[in-house]
Amino acid sequence: MEIYKNINEKLDKDNLKELDEGPAHSLSGGPNGDWADLYGVALQQRSDSSRILDEEIKEELDDLKESKDELKESKDNLKELEEKKEWSESLFKLNNKDIVPEYLKDYYITSYNIGSNHKECIKNLFKFHHESVNVWTMIFSNLSVLLIIIYVFMRYQFSISYSFIFIIHLLSYTIHTPFSVGYHTFNTINEEEHLKWRKYDVYGIFLRGIISSFVLSFVTYNNFKYTLLNTSFTILIVYYSFLKFKEQEKSKTLDKKEQGTLIGLILLSGNIPFFYRIYNSIKNKKYDFMFKYILYGLILSYLLLSAYVFRIPEVFYEPGKFNKIGTSHNIMHLGVIVYSVFETLYVYLSLKQGNLIKSFK
Repeated sequence: MEIYKNINEKLDKDNLKELDEGPAHSLSGGPNGDWADLYGVALQQRSDSSRILDEEIKEELDDLKESKDELKESKDNLKELEEKKEWSESLFKLNNKDIVPEYLKDYYITSYNIGSNHKECIKNLFKFHHESVNVWTMIFSNLSVLLIIIYVFMRYQFSISYSFIFIIHLLSYTIHTPFSVGYHTFNTINEEEHLKWRKYDVYGIFLRGIISSFVLSFVTYNNFKYTLLNTSFTILIVYYSFLKFKEQEKSKTLDKKEQGTLIGLILLSGNIPFFYRIYNSIKNKKYDFMFKYILYGLILSYLLLSAYVFRIPEVFYEPGKFNKIGTSHNIMHLGVIVYSVFETLYVYLSLKQGNLIKSFK
């Protein structure tokens, strides 16, 4: 519309008026008889204006085409920049050691080896950092139990029922270990993976607690009803812990302190047979090898396991001091190895001593 307006302004309105009135005046003998020349001038002006209009339209079309090409190029550049930004952020996430996802943030741990997918997390197992330490300690814990049981079976002969005790004892570790390894391996991918594997890890602990309670009770008490009573008590605590854990699942928040308390109660309920043996030894003033073994084994295991509760040694140092190794979580996992060996050897020693349930002899 702007072009047409400009053209109209360029035309001589007076000449056009004379052009329109010219023939009439000429036919009537008026003063404008030379209207033909004027008419030719007007036509030339219109021709020039039409040419100008064509040129301006062409220029505007060229400008529009150029703008369209520039817009397309800008969109392509924007897309390329977004891809580069995404790649850069991904690379930064994988290589920057100071990134800690919100759901993993901890006052004492200021860096994580981040894995953005399962493949990256598996590769991280062969790097030196505190989560890889947690993974390998769990693997060594299970291997320790397996090697002890293989050694016992190669050296001694047990009845089917006693062999079954060793098998289910090994089973409790074998069931839990993959879940714990999965949790410490894949928990950095995203919050959803973290919550999923934490759930599996905790459920594995629950199952292991029940089996451990039964095995320890079986090789400790002389009456099977005490074995059932002790195991049932552990099952009740596990059930209560399961309900509390399901409540936390709904809100997608896992209270570490509450979880630690519940898992601690499960551990203590399963360790009642140890306390029973210690109590009997003190009562009968029989401080034999088994008494000392249980006492020192429990003290060492509990000291290592409780390091995580009190955040030792992180609490005595600046945050980030133990980002690589030496965290209370690492120490707790060392405690898991010690306790696993201690518990397995206790089962073996109890069976060897013949302190068995009479009805199963």
